[in-house]
Amino acid sequence: MKTKVSIISNIDDLPAELVAGDPSKSKNWSVVVAAAGKGSRLNWHLPKILFPIDGQSILERLVKVFKPHAQHFVFVLSPTGAPLVKVETEKLLPDRHSIAIQCTPNGMADAVLTGLGKVKTPNVIVVWGDQAALRHRTIAAGVYKLETGNFDAVIPTVIRSNPYIHFERDSNHSIKYVRQAREGDIMPKVGESDAGVFFFKTQMLKSAILAPAHQSDMRGARTNEINLLPLIPLLARNYKIASLNGVTETESLGINSLADAERMEQMLRVN
Repeated sequence: MKTKVSIISNIDDLPAELVAGDPSKSKNWSVVVAAAGKGSRLNWHLPKILFPIDGQSILERLVKVFKPHAQHFVFVLSPTGAPLVKVETEKLLPDRHSIAIQCTPNGMADAVLTGLGKVKTPNVIVVWGDQAALRHRTIAAGVYKLETGNFDAVIPTVIRSNPYIHFERDSNHSIKYVRQAREGDIMPKVGESDAGVFFFKTQMLKSAILAPAHQSDMRGARTNEINLLPLIPLLARNYKIASLNGVTETESLGINSLADAERMEQMLRVN
């Protein structure tokens, strides 16, 4: 498949013919879905990933957007949530998925590492299990940029108000620090946030999470959880990391409350 674009910096620069996904490339990719969360803050009796957004569960929406771009799915689930989610994944992805159990909720880096144990492809997409509005274009652009630019990681970002996450950059535009509201960091009114989806070389990510030198930086000051996002500035020192602009604010929303769900439904209907 030919294109005039070699390395894109904006999602909207992706050639139209690549948005649907390239079957010859999907065999190189797996998706790790970190979905051990409960739906308690949503007044929901099932795992959060089964919560419906405008008539479709978050799970259904994730499968729909990632299926053209990846060969295999790994769902990282809690011991109690796994049997409930597996009923649905067997319907949606027969022979194309695995279940990994996160026995204790020790943070997203721990969840991702648990899922990586079942990944056999050279590249992996990591996505939070409450991202219900990601676009095909965003996923295709991340896959394309990592492969064509020979990057070790690609991080889609968005400028938004009241960010939950904020990436601080140095004079060379490299990410030097990650602020996290949930860890008690002082947050800017407007900041650069992630979209809950990340693209990595599999072995690089696994080695980085396990590296002894990274452990204290990944540990949350308030939650004491092992977080994935603080790993990004550490990777930027030794690996080829790229940002990808053009994520919409709707895409970046995670579902953490009924208010979030209602807001997303409204935004999806407008868009």
